[in-house]
Amino acid sequence: MKSMTNSVAVAVAALASGASAFAGTVNLQFVSSGLNQAVQVQDTVRGVNSYVAAGQLKWKVLAGGTDARFAVNSSVTTYCTDLTQYVGNGILTMTGVENAPRPGAGMGADRANMIRSLYAAAFDLSSASSVNAAAFQLAIWEIANESTVDFSAGNRGLSGLDLNTGTLKATANAAVCNQANTFLDAAYTSFRNATSFGSNIEAGVSETQQDQIFLIPLPGPGAMAFAGLTVVAGVRRRR
Repeated sequence: MKSMTNSVAVAVAALASGASAFAGTVNLQFVSSGLNQAVQVQDTVRGVNSYVAAGQLKWKVLAGGTDARFAVNSSVTTYCTDLTQYVGNGILTMTGVENAPRPGAGMGADRANMIRSLYAAAFDLSSASSVNAAAFQLAIWEIANESTVDFSAGNRGLSGLDLNTGTLKATANAAVCNQANTFLDAAYTSFRNATSFGSNIEAGVSETQQDQIFLIPLPGPGAMAFAGLTVVAGVRRRR
């Protein structure tokens, strides 16, 4: 009985945290940058040292994708994960955030859950101003790309997630950098204390163009209840 209860709890927690069955591909056409600010980003591991427009990216969904959650002609706003590829039109394959960026093996579970915590803590604030949007993007880049990260550290500063130090740094815009570190503080606290990570995000990945993070609407209460009952029934059948 204890084993069954634990299995159900884990499965329902996964649903509540935003875990989902990935649903194919989305075909995007870049429309414009949204809220953004210019920052200088230095990544000594990847050889990046340039000024970039950090912030929102806005897209139109075209026909040709297989993911029915993205309606043709609808608008989508994203943030990106990688620093070495460029924004490009075309097909992205939907997958877990832990599998981005591509090419490569992906960032792994801890970094993905840290980004989920960032979305839970600060996504609503990211659209309040261009500084906030740029800071939110910097925070994603830091989590996904900083090489010297210790997720067992007691606070964000000790973890290595700091845009003023490490292998990935941002300069030339103190207001954005300071706000990004503030967002990282909130996300790290949430990450360290969380039993589930409350933002349903997925990555759209490509070997040839910049990977994007999408906020996916959670299913309604009825769908959650049905999913929970399905899990229980499945466990009972296995018994």
